[in-house]
Amino acid sequence: MLKKILILLMAICGTAAVANANLLADPGFESPDASGGDLNWVDGWLSFGDPSFSLVTQTQAESGLQSLKMFGPWVIGEGVGLLQTFAASEGQTWVAEVSSFNSGSDPMGTGNFCAMKIEFLDAGYGPVGGSWLAGINVFEVWVADEYSPLDTWRRFGVGTAPAPTGTAFANYVLLEVQGYDGSDPWVPSGGSVFLDNACFIPEPTTLAILGFGVLGVLRKGRA
Repeated sequence: MLKKILILLMAICGTAAVANANLLADPGFESPDASGGDLNWVDGWLSFGDPSFSLVTQTQAESGLQSLKMFGPWVIGEGVGLLQTFAASEGQTWVAEVSSFNSGSDPMGTGNFCAMKIEFLDAGYGPVGGSWLAGINVFEVWVADEYSPLDTWRRFGVGTAPAPTGTAFANYVLLEVQGYDGSDPWVPSGGSVFLDNACFIPEPTTLAILGFGVLGVLRKGRA
C-alpha cells in the first residue's frame, strides 16, 4: 500500500487535476529559443553560480523542443543552478518534481551530482530559523549522479513536512555540483546533466488529491 502511495505522489505534477497549478515559469525550459545554439540564460529563472554553466539547449528534451543543461563550474565542490521563489505560509506542504537525463555522450563524472531542493525562507529571504535543517526548512533529492543510468529520462520528486513558523517564501532549486575525478593534482570531473518538465505546487492542491498532508522524500528509478 505504501509503495502505491509513493508512486501516486511521484506522478502528482503530471495529473490533469494540477496541470494548471504548477507555479513555475517556463517549467520546460522552452524560452529563449535555442535553435541557433545553447544559451546561458533561462527566462523566468534566477541563476546562481556562473551562468555560463546553466544553459537552455535543444540537444535533449523529454518533451517540447528544449531542456536545461548544467555542468561545471570546473571548481571542485562548487555548484551552479537555477531557482524560483514564491510566497509561502507556515503550515503549508509543497511537492516538487523534475525529470533528469544522464547522456552517454557526456556522462556525469566521479563525485558529480544534481539535486532538486525545496527551501523555506523567512521574510528576510534567509533560512527559517537562521540555518538550514534537513527535513525542517530544506528538503532535497538527488536526481542524477555518476551512477545514474545512461540515455534515459527519469522522474524524481520531493515533498515537505509543514513549513515551519516564520515561513514567508518557498524556493524551488535545481543545483549541480562539481566532483573530483580522483587524480593528483586534483582535477574536476567532467560530465553534464539535462533537466526537463519541472513542477512546483503547494497545498491545498496536493492535499485535495492525495488526502493527507505530510509528504516524504520520493524517488523513482534508483536502486
